[in-house]
Amino acid sequence: MSRCKDGFLISDPIEIDPVPYRERDCHNDLMRYLEATATGGKVCALFGLRQSGKTILMHQAIRDLPEDMKKKAVYILCPDEQEATVYMNDLIALLEDLTANGKRIFFIDEITNLMDFPERARVLADHYASKQDGKVVITGGDTIGLSIAEEDELHGRMVTIHMTRVPFGEFCRLTGEGTFKAYLRYGGTLNAEPYRDDQSLAAYIERAIVKNITSSVMKCVGTDLARLEFCQ
Repeated sequence: MSRCKDGFLISDPIEIDPVPYRERDCHNDLMRYLEATATGGKVCALFGLRQSGKTILMHQAIRDLPEDMKKKAVYILCPDEQEATVYMNDLIALLEDLTANGKRIFFIDEITNLMDFPERARVLADHYASKQDGKVVITGGDTIGLSIAEEDELHGRMVTIHMTRVPFGEFCRLTGEGTFKAYLRYGGTLNAEPYRDDQSLAAYIERAIVKNITSSVMKCVGTDLARLEFCQ
């Protein structure tokens, strides 16, 4: 069974249900990173708005790992920032415990929920992805936080996979829909639900975009919004 520790949900590969969905084209990109003999200490980041399939891709990659690698893998879901205030030190303590138990391949979901992730992200590359057999895959709904980390702490140390937009050919293969009208109805994604009506669209924009931006702002400048300088 999955277990919780200090707010983190931890699952070993054997505990993850098989994922029936068809693989995205970027599934091959993630597997190339995982199966590479050397990554140069780089972290792999899955970019995408909420409900773009990042967690599903993680679970599919875990499912498809060779057995010897699967024994070294672990999936970690970071706690929701509205439920607990968690910092990188909390994650590092967990990773140290898991490393001591033979884990080397870390799939860390919703890492941008950690309050100081952009300022402390380098430790993932320096201390975990750089180890022998070490791999680190991260996701986060706060794409701005990931971008800040990419430009600063993980500059030159991040492999990025972008998932929000789905090419038309991939859309047809995955959904069985074969018309451009359907592609537009889905908004260029794999989920038509947010675009069903104006109310659903407004709710999705609030949840996936507005909260994305405000979360990054609050983490960077705190609640003192007067510190922000807006372009005129």
